Amino acid sequence: MSGRPRVLYISAHCPSKSAPFAGHRTAQKFLTEYANGADVDLIVIANADEKKYLAPPSSVRLLKYVSLNWLSKLKNVLCSCQVFPLRAFSRYQKTILRLIKNTYQQYDVIHFEFTHGAV
Repeated sequence: MSGRPRVLYISAHCPSKSAPFAGHRTAQKFLTEYANGADVDLIVIANADEKKYLAPPSSVRLLKYVSLNWLSKLKNVLCSCQVFPLRAFSRYQKTILRLIKNTYQQYDVIHFEFTHGAV
């Protein structure tokens, strides 16, 4: 145990400096800032075609990566028992919910990057 704060960082996009999307670069910026002063575990729930941009700082541990496509998004919306807003519930994952329930007590901060990552 390093004595540093522990952060669980949940992102709806692949954090990356080189991605052509501002959201990916913003996620990378915040993730890097956390990693400078804390031990960070990362969960990414992102579109399958975004995985090529995944480039978290080397000090960040990738805890879980969930790749989404249109079929998995539809299933997630239907299984969530919530349909609006669709964009948010398209990232609903029972496996991620269980992971968070089982580990949240070991974190000082849980950061949800983007609203649809908080579902």
